[in-house]
This record gives sequence, structure tokens and C-alpha cells, in this order.
Amino acid sequence: VFNELSLIGEEQGSKWQTELNQLNIQNQQLGTRDKQYEEEKKFYTIKAPLTGTVQELKGIQPGSSISANEILGEISPDSGLIAETYVQPKDIGLLKIGTKARFQIDAYNYNEWGMATGKIISISNDIFMQNGAQPFFKVRCLLDKSSLNLKNGYVGKIKKGMTLQARFFVTRRTLFQLLYDKADDWLNPNVIPDAQETKTTSL
Repeated sequence: VFNELSLIGEEQGSKWQTELNQLNIQNQQLGTRDKQYEEEKKFYTIKAPLTGTVQELKGIQPGSSISANEILGEISPDSGLIAETYVQPKDIGLLKIGTKARFQIDAYNYNEWGMATGKIISISNDIFMQNGAQPFFKVRCLLDKSSLNLKNGYVGKIKKGMTLQARFFVTRRTLFQLLYDKADDWLNPNVIPDAQETKTTSL
């Protein structure tokens, strides 16, 4: 009886060992597959180069294919408020990266709230046209802070989506220079008045 029990125990132990080996092999295979899936997941994941709020996102449905360099939307970064201004070609010449700017926020009366400050961080290389309007360059500016203050200390937040007018500091002019330019506009026959000036766009 003892020999029979010992033989049964050895057979059962051998059977369990075989099952354990099979489970270990399956576990290794699952671990390998998991690593492969993790690697493949990188090809199905889109990561933005910065942190921010997604705007104008296209209606892409699950399972849709995406082409290389396809624009999916725009990201408004959280690192700071960026104002996109439109500058006419006649005014773009003296602007450069780092040029200081002041911003009149339309939601706040600048006579009471003052103006926000910032600087140019990018200037488009191409010219744009919108709905038949005058051509313009896109000039992006980084605001120094995201709020304005009244004299009594009340704080007004500058939020994304607000409209503004930008003023760029490009040079210093004396009163005499300004008066001379005005007189030149009046008396110089080679100067074309704004109303008669023909605006052209080159591509």
C-alpha cells in the first residue's frame, strides 16, 4: 500500500510539475506579448509637444486613419497667454522677435485698467488673407501676466478668447520728426494718399 501511495504521489507530483512548467511558459509568453503591446501602443498614441487647452479639434472618430502632418487641432499652451495679432504688410518691416508690445484689452477700459505688456515671440513667414480682407502677417506675442489691476486693487483676469489691440514699440521719434513726416505727406507729390494707394500682394 505504501508503495502504491508513493507511486501515486510521484505521478501526481510529476503532473503538477508539468502543469507548473506549462503555466510558467504561458506566463513568459504573456509577458512578452504585453511588452509587444506596449511598444505597439506608441504607434497608436498621439502626444502633444506641450501642455495646454485643445481648440478647434477636428471631428475624428475612433478607428479613423490619420495621415502624416495632418492638422488635428490647435493647442493653447498653459505656460502663458499668447496673443495672435494681425499686422498689415506696410507695418511689418520694423517688427522682430523680442520687440516689446502693449495690449489694450477690449473687455477692460484701458483708461481705468491700463494696458497689458508683452513681447513678440514669432512672426509668420507667409502672408494671409481672410474673407477678402486686406493681407496680413500673423504676429504672436507672449503676455507678461494674465491680469490687470485697478487702483483700488481689484484684479481683472485676462482670459483666452478675449480680443485686444496691440501696439508695438519700434523706435523713438521727436516732435519735429513727426511734424516733418506730416508736412511731407501733404507737400511731397510723390506720396500717394491712402485713399488712392493701390495695394498689391505678391506670392
